[in-house]
Amino acid sequence: MNLVFCQSPANQLESQIQSYLDRLEEAGFSGAVLIAQNGEVIFKNGYGLADRKKYIPITSETVFDTGSLSKQFTAAAIVHLEEQGKLQVTDTLANFFDNVPSDKADITLHQLLTHSSGLPPYVYQGDFVKTSRKEARAFIQSCRNDSYRLL
Repeated sequence: MNLVFCQSPANQLESQIQSYLDRLEEAGFSGAVLIAQNGEVIFKNGYGLADRKKYIPITSETVFDTGSLSKQFTAAAIVHLEEQGKLQVTDTLANFFDNVPSDKADITLHQLLTHSSGLPPYVYQGDFVKTSRKEARAFIQSCRNDSYRLL
């Protein structure tokens, strides 16, 4: 007797995505994946470990520190919004935020995108620890495992 299981196209796509990402995880991929189509989430899952020492898994809700990774996407989004006529790179902070301090009200989006706004490089000093290159290398070496290679 042969049993045939029919999956809806949506379930079949989800199974294909899951199978592909499971193979990637076996090869060392870790991260959170969310796939949306027409504004509706069709797949979300986490892979690998968010904290390798404590064996805390990555989930679709895991928050990552992206550092400067998002700058290029922010710039692309702003240019896209400008092309749509929804804003201009010459718009100031005061166009978007109430109660902007007077010394910052005239800062433009262009200045923010080109790092010429006059804001200090690390506005959120408490988020970063000043570390020498030597200390950083030592820390990286102490955390090193076979999945990473120090360049």
